[in-house]
Amino acid sequence: MSPSVPETTLDGREGARPAPYLRSLTQFLHELARRAHVHTFEVTELFVAEPLAGDAAELRNGSSVPLRRAVELVRRMCEGHGPFCALGATGMRVECSWDGAVVLTLDPTVSPPDLDGWPHLRIRVREAPPAGSPEGDPVTAAADDAFWSAVASAPAQVKLLRERWAHGKFGARWYDVSGDTLLRRRPAVEPRSLISVLLDPQLDPGRMCLDGGFTALRRLGGFDPLVHEEFAFGIENPPDLRGHGWPFAVNESEAWEWLAVVPDGDGHVRGSWLLPGA
Repeated sequence: MSPSVPETTLDGREGARPAPYLRSLTQFLHELARRAHVHTFEVTELFVAEPLAGDAAELRNGSSVPLRRAVELVRRMCEGHGPFCALGATGMRVECSWDGAVVLTLDPTVSPPDLDGWPHLRIRVREAPPAGSPEGDPVTAAADDAFWSAVASAPAQVKLLRERWAHGKFGARWYDVSGDTLLRRRPAVEPRSLISVLLDPQLDPGRMCLDGGFTALRRLGGFDPLVHEEFAFGIENPPDLRGHGWPFAVNESEAWEWLAVVPDGDGHVRGSWLLPGA
């Protein structure tokens, strides 16, 4: 679904979705959810390009949001605001494409409303292709007690742990789990997060290639998450990194020693992540 009249603006802002379209979209989603008997949606494929704030601060993959909140998230995505995610329920899935259109996937048992009764919506219908295999190998290991014990007992002077809880620049936390840190306290990681462990990584930014993705670290040690910044596309002048207060860096191409997904409270792994480089 997209606006029936393209290139219109809302409140004079270039590129915004037109107000009649957003009103019709909201009404259409509510009507469709009523027909599908859907009252809540599950958040998946969360992408965080800026820090979450306000009502969105608690969103995580696997979060359950009521219909009204889900519709508001779709409206925000249509206007180009994050957080971006997919919203799924039994018989119904909602996501926004790169150009702001809304893509609905419906189970054949769900009867949509009359598609001709929405003058502000341009609705195109096609049969969804069968679900294909993921483009890469999924991470199936669980970050369970055995995993944490293995990390704690691994021989290394420096152990760094990254928790990737969402896609995007602000979707990760880093911890220094060197020494007996894990024996004293385990990081408060989120269910469905991807856990990556590095043993004795190269940390000197002056000795690594920084024209590709890497993460800069302010300092090591302590129990709290490390202050960090992701540089997804590298930087042009590596010496500037230290000058701006980043004495450590971890190259994205570093080989991970352990990969695991944090299970849900019932012990089952439901987070969907692909192996790095896949």
